Amino acid sequence: MNCPNCGKPVGPDQAFCGECGAALPEQPQAPAAAAPEPVVPPQPIPQPTQPMPQAAQPPVPPPYGQQPPTYPPAYAQQQAYAQPTPPPAKKGKGCLIAAIIGVVIIVLLGLAVGGFFVWKAMQEPTTTTGTTTETPGSGGQTETPSTGFATADEAVQAEIDPDWVYTVQRDDGNLVTYWIGPPNSEYVEEVLVEQQADGSWIVVDAYPIGQSDVSGDTSEAEAQAVDTVTAFLSAIMADDPQTAQSLTVEPFKNDPASASYSNGDFYDFFIMDTEMQDDGTVWVYVEEEWAWGVDRWAYYTVPTELGYYISDVSSW
Repeated sequence: MNCPNCGKPVGPDQAFCGECGAALPEQPQAPAAAAPEPVVPPQPIPQPTQPMPQAAQPPVPPPYGQQPPTYPPAYAQQQAYAQPTPPPAKKGKGCLIAAIIGVVIIVLLGLAVGGFFVWKAMQEPTTTTGTTTETPGSGGQTETPSTGFATADEAVQAEIDPDWVYTVQRDDGNLVTYWIGPPNSEYVEEVLVEQQADGSWIVVDAYPIGQSDVSGDTSEAEAQAVDTVTAFLSAIMADDPQTAQSLTVEPFKNDPASASYSNGDFYDFFIMDTEMQDDGTVWVYVEEEWAWGVDRWAYYTVPTELGYYISDVSSW
């Protein structure tokens, strides 16, 4: 714009001309430009992961008097959704567990029934008229009353022939050990007599400890020594340490080996030889069969008032 008075250019906001000072006419205001709209970048349209189910449309009934159309089975099968085949049902363990429980119940019932009959049998009183005991070499059977005998001697006498003799080898109060046999013979049996709760006496065990009469040039002292060693070893085999120790004297009596258990490991023994000493003592040589092998022991026997007893033992 120029000044109408002097023609000099003036600014649009000037009210007077800066050159001549003339007042300038009011200039019209230009319309304000519209603010540009912000540009929004296009957003991606989200795609549905699954198709939206369409609402089921109610079937349109056919006009009155008309039948609905029928379709062949093949068409109807095409319209139906394919149904997934269900997996085969797993066979559970129920049948197996039921079978096991059944077997356990049967076993328990059997045990219960058997236990009942055993208990019933134990409750029934038993009647004993007597026991028959046969003593080797006694030549017969002797019937012992169930109530026993008044004394230990009577119990022994009932077990032997009338012409046999007996001696007491050990008396422990309620258990007495006897040696019995024919007179003038080396055959010996050991008999154990025990006192019962009612005070009576009965024979509880009997076994031979002298195998046979001693013959040949063996002296009577050697035969007695052999019988003592035989009785000692027989008691060890029978796990009867008290009887075994009763056949010993010091110093061997103080040795634990004089009263020991074999626990089934002692199988057999054999008298191999004897040796008579000038002082009357006798060495008895024995070969013993144990679970671990063969042992050879020499038993030193000495004469006493009751016969020959074992005083010492050594290997040979």
